[in-house]
Amino acid sequence: MRKKITISESEKNKIREMYGLMFEQTSSNQIVITGSDLNDLRNKLKTQTNGMLVDVNTAILDIDNLKVTINKGQEKIKNFSLIFSNVSEKELDLVYQKVRKANPTVEYIGKSQEYTGSDGTIYHCLLIVIR
Repeated sequence: MRKKITISESEKNKIREMYGLMFEQTSSNQIVITGSDLNDLRNKLKTQTNGMLVDVNTAILDIDNLKVTINKGQEKIKNFSLIFSNVSEKELDLVYQKVRKANPTVEYIGKSQEYTGSDGTIYHCLLIVIR
């Protein structure tokens, strides 16, 4: 005999997070990944896009809402990630060059965007894909 159990929303969220299910699907073809801050978004991008089949050209970084939207596609990638600097856009370019030197399959997606952290710090952010 089966027993019916009730799980609270917080318990559901813990289970989703534990198994990497924190992205929402807005359609069967679109994946939306959100973070609570820049580090959280970067970590979720790395883990939740690992080995996915995507259309890299559809990736959109909505930095104001700490959200990335990607359509599913035919290209298997290693993952997406986010690099950022609170110094300057020039510093961000240097960070990108270091990342690219360490991993030549890295490409940036779109232009750098500014994000103001909760403490007022301005960050320059860049969405990247590792193929």
